[in-house]
Amino acid sequence: MTGFTTIDKLIPINVAQIKSSKLVAEVAVTIAGIVYGVANYINNQIQAPLNFESSWLATVFVPLLFIVGGVAMAFITRLGIVGVYWAMARMLGGPGRVGRLYHTTGTGFLFFWPWGLLLLTGTLLPIVAYLLVAAVVVCSALGIGYLTRELGQTQQFSTFRSIIAIILTVVFMVSVYYLILPQG
Repeated sequence: MTGFTTIDKLIPINVAQIKSSKLVAEVAVTIAGIVYGVANYINNQIQAPLNFESSWLATVFVPLLFIVGGVAMAFITRLGIVGVYWAMARMLGGPGRVGRLYHTTGTGFLFFWPWGLLLLTGTLLPIVAYLLVAAVVVCSALGIGYLTRELGQTQQFSTFRSIIAIILTVVFMVSVYYLILPQG
């Protein structure tokens, strides 16, 4: 396999062990959902503080609701990405092995955790925001490299076809996001 073969040297964990571990994939998606839920809660608290008569509602129930919503959205997003990857794999001549794609995308969430924290960039010190953007760039590059390699292995794709599948998936997901994003 050509391209991205040095990704194992850049990642401090053994990718072969992660690939074989279904638990790591589930935990990665859950952690991504928790990070997204907490970031969303903090962002909403800063923009529009919630006032409740009961302190239990404000300190326990509402944050827990945001976290559970974040985890649910992470798993729903994962299913959507698996569906799109399956369609792209079939379109590009791959076998479209859904089980392998499901675990690959779950493990891929490990590399995209800083995206959930980007919700907080307006509330952080500028240097922290810049460091977070740098983390997003580095983690995204590692994640794309990992997904390229995994698509190549699970779908018998060349590096070029794997990159095309990822680009088409990103374009599709961004276009769906743009359609549901409130205008104004």
